[in-house]
Amino acid sequence: MLAQAGEFSKRVLKAAENGGGQDVWVERAWQMALARSPDASEKEQAIRMLKANAKPGDPKSALPQLCLVLFNMNEFLYVE
Repeated sequence: MLAQAGEFSKRVLKAAENGGGQDVWVERAWQMALARSPDASEKEQAIRMLKANAKPGDPKSALPQLCLVLFNMNEFLYVE
């Protein structure tokens, strides 16, 4: 799962190539994984997680962790 989260984070960054930062990465990741936008609370928590877990000077370093979180959401695992 860690390897897949790393690959997915690369896809998210590529999809957000036209600019943006953590806000855009969170939006793209949610759209690609769950086919919807994150609500305000989800977006705030995701950005907070990215900032807290990023290596100094490398804000992209925490993106694989966020992707792993998305892979473990019930919404990703189960179709209603």
